[in-house]
Amino acid sequence: DSKAVNGNSSVMVVTGVNFINGVSTVLYNGTPRVTTFVNSTTLTAVITALDNAISNANTTAQITVLNTGNSLPSNAVTYTLTPPNYGVILTKKIPVQL
Repeated sequence: DSKAVNGNSSVMVVTGVNFINGVSTVLYNGTPRVTTFVNSTTLTAVITALDNAISNANTTAQITVLNTGNSLPSNAVTYTLTPPNYGVILTKKIPVQL
């Protein structure tokens, strides 16, 4: 799920399991994004205007979660950016591999 922040930036809501405050980070196409811990099953991450500008309509992106100290991220969720605002909608849970 996403909500507009400003311009083409958005806030992505990622649901899953075993998220840890200060440890879990959302990766957008493998790149860390500013992540806020909500609780052990929910994180939010800012998807920047630049991310959205680079990604054209019908372009897919991979979303994963990485716990600091773990060398491997969670399984990836693929989503497609669609016009007009390139909003992101995630409907799958992303279990973190500990």
